[in-house]
Amino acid sequence: MADVRKMDARMYLGGFGDTGAMPCPSFAIPREFCRRGKVLRMEDGTVCASCYAGKGNYSWPQVREAHQRRMERLFFSSNFVEMFAVALDGEPFFRFFDCGDIPNLCCLERIIAVVERCPWCRFWIPTREFETVKTYLAAHGGFPENVNVRISADYLDQMPEPEHVPAGCTFSTVVTLKNSNGLPGAHRCMPTFEERVCEKCEEAGCRACWDRNVQHVCYKRH
Repeated sequence: MADVRKMDARMYLGGFGDTGAMPCPSFAIPREFCRRGKVLRMEDGTVCASCYAGKGNYSWPQVREAHQRRMERLFFSSNFVEMFAVALDGEPFFRFFDCGDIPNLCCLERIIAVVERCPWCRFWIPTREFETVKTYLAAHGGFPENVNVRISADYLDQMPEPEHVPAGCTFSTVVTLKNSNGLPGAHRCMPTFEERVCEKCEEAGCRACWDRNVQHVCYKRH
């Protein structure tokens, strides 16, 4: 893949997202591939009930088409890992799944293969698919040091169930005005708590979501 240009590799993968607050590109697939999220969206009081990925820019046809292209590459491309390594050349940070979630074990294995091929980059994978994560850990023993798999709590203003957070993973919560100062012991996402949601993490001087040493990150619902 040495003769493939970085931009060509990104185009092959379906392009990367450029979400407003992130200090890095991201990779998203259709939210229909949130297996647990589809169920939780139907339940009041869950984070998914007010899913941001079903409104705003995420509802634009061109965005949905890009999500579909990325999903097809993730599922079917034999060059997925190699192209990703080219596409991430020089990138210090990356996020998977600003929309969508881990579809299955095979896809998670392909993503972690990307992580292993890109030791210069730090990855953040937020997910509710804890069962898939547990299956991966049982088969492979752990994750590379340059990735943080952060389990997302299901319910607003609540911690995740302890059994949902496998050893070696971190977690996140989302709060409402009921907990205006966040949950105890959490690192607060300041752009959301101070209602500066368009401010990038780097402007707030924060990389907590990517940091495996920050066990609990709390976001204010926005």
